[in-house]
Amino acid sequence: MPPSALPYPRTRLRQGQGSCYDTAFDSRVWQVRFPAPDEAARAGIWRRHLPAAPPLAEDVSPEGLAGVDEVTGRDIRRAVIDAAAEVLRTGRPRVRQADLLAAVERIKAGRPYRAGPMPMAASGGAG
Repeated sequence: MPPSALPYPRTRLRQGQGSCYDTAFDSRVWQVRFPAPDEAARAGIWRRHLPAAPPLAEDVSPEGLAGVDEVTGRDIRRAVIDAAAEVLRTGRPRVRQADLLAAVERIKAGRPYRAGPMPMAASGGAG
């Protein structure tokens, strides 16, 4: 099957009614909320994702990077990879704090807009 013919799920979106999906979709999907990591947890995640193998500049600080709000472990992992790729692409010798912060901002800017947190589903049964 050619990629243009692949089936994909569709749903009618509702605007400004608490959930961004219609009732039929919400009734069939369990929604699980994972709290965003706090600053201490983010520092630990940065430490785990910043290995010693790639050359890091002396200004790289997991604690300083942890001060950036609204990032998850996935965002941090992507930021480290993005920053390292950008440094390689530009031919610079080391990943700097500014490279990592710029990568985080690019990731945050690429998120779809959501007016607020997704509400938890009241029921998960089939409807």
